[in-house]
Amino acid sequence: MLESAQGTLDASEGHMSFMERGIFNIPTWNKVHAPPKQPSDFEVTVQMWKTVNYHVYRLRFTSAVLLRINSKDELRDTINYSQLAKVVVQSHHQYLTLHFEGAADPWTCWSDDHTNVVRELTQRTKDSRGKPIEVEFEAGAKMFDYAPSTAGKGYANVSAHEGGLRNSTAASTGNAEQDAFLDNVFDQLGTLENQAAATASALGAHKTLLEDQDVIARETDERLKDLNVRADSWLKSNS
Repeated sequence: MLESAQGTLDASEGHMSFMERGIFNIPTWNKVHAPPKQPSDFEVTVQMWKTVNYHVYRLRFTSAVLLRINSKDELRDTINYSQLAKVVVQSHHQYLTLHFEGAADPWTCWSDDHTNVVRELTQRTKDSRGKPIEVEFEAGAKMFDYAPSTAGKGYANVSAHEGGLRNSTAASTGNAEQDAFLDNVFDQLGTLENQAAATASALGAHKTLLEDQDVIARETDERLKDLNVRADSWLKSNS
């Protein structure tokens, strides 16, 4: 039974580890291909440190979320703009550090288009939550304008939108594909929610199992004590 309890705990820990990933750091074995790029999306190439060297990623700013995509066109992170806390422009040329709400580790990245990354961050966060992300410049960092436009719809796309509305057919197609992608993301989050319920159930079962084992252990201890007393009495009577 103790082996069974350990197996239950191992499974629970596995579920918990998977849930703690959230929508950050999607496991490499869970290959999720990036959705099609839409006309309103802005994408930029960055380099980020990983283990022993820099890896190339694409940051894609969509109307709803920020995506990080690897060189295999696989989705690594899906981040709601409400999760973005602050971006720091480093004194090191073209380096940025992106900070998140909660316990997620910050991202430090390099891009030769770092000014537009900051501008897109301020615009997208303003568009989605009404308030742009906080921008901080380290001492010695080169200053630049990053104020979001009142036109909205993404900083890099503002000039294209100011002359008139985007083609309605293209917009509806893009929104449909984006909605389908987000539905897929929410399905995965629903799976995580089910795993959370399974983990809670498994932990409850494990607790009950340990309580049963404790009762059995106590009963065994009492039986051993009684057996020792009987053994001592027999030895005295027969020595």
